[in-house]
Amino acid sequence: MNTISATMFNFVSQAAHVLLGSTLVFGALLLIGPHVLWYILPVYTVATGIKEFWYDQKYENPDTRGSNLLDFSMYQVGAYFALGIWFVLK
Repeated sequence: MNTISATMFNFVSQAAHVLLGSTLVFGALLLIGPHVLWYILPVYTVATGIKEFWYDQKYENPDTRGSNLLDFSMYQVGAYFALGIWFVLK
């Protein structure tokens, strides 16, 4: 059987959004430093908003596209998860 259930597909998709968001923000913190937060968080929020609410709406396959708001929210969860890890490790 080569299919994946809709529930599992959504779970994997949301986990990927969290992982990508946390990787981008944590990577910027590691490579550039904490002062980058004033620049990266607004740019990151706008970029993920454009990606989810415009690009995905226009170009993503409607059969596999989930909720744009949920995807956007998972990007934000990933970013703030990275911030939490950063401040715990600091």
